[in-house]
Amino acid sequence: MTYANVVATLALFLVLGGGTALASFVISSNSQVGPNTISGHKAPTGDHANIISGSVNGTDLSANAVNSSKVTDGSLTGSDLALNSVSGALQVRKGFNSAFPGDPPTTLFTHGPWTLTGTCTGGGGIAQAEIQLSSGPNDAVASVDDANGNRFTGTDPTPLAQTTTATGNTTVKGGHFSAWSVGFLNHISGNVLAMADAVPGDLNGEAPVCIFTFEGIGS
Repeated sequence: MTYANVVATLALFLVLGGGTALASFVISSNSQVGPNTISGHKAPTGDHANIISGSVNGTDLSANAVNSSKVTDGSLTGSDLALNSVSGALQVRKGFNSAFPGDPPTTLFTHGPWTLTGTCTGGGGIAQAEIQLSSGPNDAVASVDDANGNRFTGTDPTPLAQTTTATGNTTVKGGHFSAWSVGFLNHISGNVLAMADAVPGDLNGEAPVCIFTFEGIGS
C-alpha cells in the first residue's frame, strides 16, 4: 500500500460519501473562522448568505446592540415604545365626531383616563356645540386657553369650547388646553374645535348640526 493509494482511496471515500463523514466536524471553534468570513442575508457581491433566515433573535444580540441607525425611519409606532418614554408621551392623538341637537353626548376622543365628549343641544333652527374634558375616576388639573387652571374630580367635566348659532349661520369656537392627572402619571394637551352649523342643506344635508374635532399629544 503506497502513499498514493492511501490518498486515492480516501479521496474516493469522500466523493462517494458526499463529504458528509467529515463535514459536521470541519469547524469546531471560532478560531477556525477568519474575520469577515460568514455573511448574513445582505451578503457582499459574489458571496453567499450563510445565516439561516429567521434564526437570529434577541438572545443573539448583546445589550444595547441596536441603535437609531439600525432602525428603519418611521417604522416604530406607539405600541413599540414605553408609555413613559418621551416618544410615547408625544404620540399624536386625534378625534372627530358629529351630532344633531337632541342626540345624546358623543365621545370625541378617549385614551387612558381621558375622555373628550361633544354635546349638541338646541332646536328650532338653533344649535349649541360644546366639548368637555373628563378624566375618568382620576383627579386632574387643567388649564384652558392658557388661563389660570383648576382642579376637577373624577368624571366632573371641564368645558373646553362652546359655540351657539342660529338658522342660516355657522359659528366655530376653538380652544387650547393642557391637563395632567394628579400624580402626573398621564398628560394630554392640544386643540379642539366646536362647530355649530345651521345653514339649511349644508354639510350632512340637514340643519342644524354640530361638528367636534381634536388634535393633540398625550399619554
